[in-house]
Amino acid sequence: MKNTLWIHIVIGVLTIVPLILFNIRKIWVRRPPDPVKFKLSRCIVIAVICLFIGTFLTASYHTAMNTRYEIAVERLAQKHSEMLTGRLSAAEFRAFVVDNGGEGVAASFDQAAADSDGVTASGDYTAVKFQFSNWLIPKYWEGKENYEQAEVLTDENPVYVRYVIDTGSAELTYAVRMRFADGGWKYDQFFVPDDGQVKDIKMNPGGKWYSVKA
Repeated sequence: MKNTLWIHIVIGVLTIVPLILFNIRKIWVRRPPDPVKFKLSRCIVIAVICLFIGTFLTASYHTAMNTRYEIAVERLAQKHSEMLTGRLSAAEFRAFVVDNGGEGVAASFDQAAADSDGVTASGDYTAVKFQFSNWLIPKYWEGKENYEQAEVLTDENPVYVRYVIDTGSAELTYAVRMRFADGGWKYDQFFVPDDGQVKDIKMNPGGKWYSVKA
């Protein structure tokens, strides 16, 4: 999430700042012995261009936040990690999942909480780190008994993804089924994966670990 934000900020700085610096001398024009003249029309044009670039980058950022499954699962794992380090309560974590999920996600979350202490262990750790997996598309989970079946909308929707949280003393693993709807990824089911699901939903060997501290 932060990388996506910084990329858009850097692009904005590298386009808007040079545009302003290049044109600033052309807005205030001095031709001795005449006094300095301010070119309002050029100033307005530059302002409009900068506004357009800023609006485009903002829209691009929000689109990326909503349409990339990696960002959706990173947000979930980030919130979960914040709960484990006490920056977020268990109730707040649940509210985040429910607010960004489908109709059935609340019941599955509550079942996962009953199955694993790590779903409610708010403030139990001073620091954790997490990593998330590649997605498991429908053709690999459809028809398998150990997966809750859902309507397949496209070849890549819905998908299963899992994430691992390293507490320093143990690794906690959770999984989520995500459905792309209304222009963004929604959490459709939250659960503790079994051994078969862990094997199916593969972690990226070179995946990045994200650190979260209390």
